Amino acid sequence: MPKVSETTVPCGNRHCNNKTARVNAICGKFISSTEDNCEYLNYSTSKPIYSLILEFSTSDLPEDFMSEMKVLEEVVVDLTELGPKTELSEFVMTSCVSEYGESMSAHLVALLASWRNTFGVAFDLNPDPQFEEGPRFVSFELTLDGNDLQIAIVIAMYLKSHQFDMLEWYPESLAQTLVDEEDLMWIHEGVQITLNNVEVD
Repeated sequence: MPKVSETTVPCGNRHCNNKTARVNAICGKFISSTEDNCEYLNYSTSKPIYSLILEFSTSDLPEDFMSEMKVLEEVVVDLTELGPKTELSEFVMTSCVSEYGESMSAHLVALLASWRNTFGVAFDLNPDPQFEEGPRFVSFELTLDGNDLQIAIVIAMYLKSHQFDMLEWYPESLAQTLVDEEDLMWIHEGVQITLNNVEVD
């Protein structure tokens, strides 16, 4: 197999056997099985192609938590440094205690843990982008809107290759599918946190 360089990579389309597809350009190699040209874009390393912003809301979380949110008004946790082997509670407590205090940080750990448990998210959601494709946490954002708590979870999708026109339809289609899913419920300590919208960035 030819050595992968900064300018060529093996095409990510499993139907295309081009081992030296140009980076950041349509592969263009003829696919004999379909008599079509390969229209895949390929990258030297996986990179963020689009982000999904999952927007939830609730008004029924514990009173002490809501009281703290009334003081803070907004809480943002940067999750980009949360690695595949990093323990979630340790990461949040280390990165948030100085800014939000131990009580709020503990609430954040509980919320994030319940979200991951509810949706069956693996602990390696943030793999090394140099080698892995797939979703990666970006941030966990809480804001208070009157008596309602708004929660936004930003997830970046990393890919090493994709069909050239995929971004014109796939992210929006995925977002709409998630919004339309009736059984998509986040339950935290007996409280239902509702998915209101999914945006694409």
